[in-house]
Amino acid sequence: MRDEVAKLLGGIVYEDFALGVDSDGPGGSVAQDPNWQSDTSLKYSNGRPIDSRKIPFIGLPAGIFAAGIVKLGDYAIAFNTFDGRQSFAVVGDDMPNRKKIYVSVALANLLSIQFDLEKQTVRGDKIIYLVFPASGSGHCPGSPAAIDEQGQKLFEAWGGISNMQVYLKSSEQ
Repeated sequence: MRDEVAKLLGGIVYEDFALGVDSDGPGGSVAQDPNWQSDTSLKYSNGRPIDSRKIPFIGLPAGIFAAGIVKLGDYAIAFNTFDGRQSFAVVGDDMPNRKKIYVSVALANLLSIQFDLEKQTVRGDKIIYLVFPASGSGHCPGSPAAIDEQGQKLFEAWGGISNMQVYLKSSEQ
């Protein structure tokens, strides 16, 4: 029933995935994160990769993109159900692990997620992700403030926190 409620409300919700932290892009290194890569799937309009330390983004399993509904650059909001923090983000990377959604270092910090890149450990917070399909341009917005501004508009148009509460109540049934 949860999926039906989310679709009726006009968004796609992902929640039953393990959590990882993605440090890809400029500013990282293999010394800090053994899985680090210099590139990201989403780029700025000038072709440069985005920096996970500056841009809040989520990395979704590559299989999610196959359906063609969610695309790189789409906007999202992430909710930390452990402490109630939330933050807007963009879909910024496609990840090989089918059972894990990754958050950028910037998003992990905004959501107060404790992690250790070197040891590849993440505290077990439950994060719910609401993605707004076909909402992005295919490129990364220029700043976290631009992500927040557009994300807030999309979230309010979706119905905001009241629709999220409807979704959460439907998951209890």
